[in-house]
Amino acid sequence: MATLVLRVKTKSGQKVVNGLSSSNTVMDLKKKLSELTGIDINALHVLSGFPPKVLDLKNINTTIVDSGIVSGDTLIVEEKNNLSNGGMEPRPHVVDTERFFETPGTLMKKIVPADNSCLFTSVGYVLN
Repeated sequence: MATLVLRVKTKSGQKVVNGLSSSNTVMDLKKKLSELTGIDINALHVLSGFPPKVLDLKNINTTIVDSGIVSGDTLIVEEKNNLSNGGMEPRPHVVDTERFFETPGTLMKKIVPADNSCLFTSVGYVLN
């Protein structure tokens, strides 16, 4: 079988994947990518081509070539963001109305010159 040489781009730099052939499965590729990048197999997000498109690596029993990867391809490997919020419980968005209405507020309107620095003048006024 033909040996595949793949280039991998990650946030930590570029690497080369050696030791895979066209008969290897997608699972073998995922294991190799996980070894190189340190990203968990289940959190791999792989893009290929130009413009980069997400590779469907869900069927782990297909061969690498059948999944559309050929020797010389550049794979962009990212860590998939979990849909959950990392085990944190969602906080209810409740405003403490008792404390909110106790504090009197003041609204002031100040006209600033409408030149190219009006935003900076406004921010400077608020901060002083």
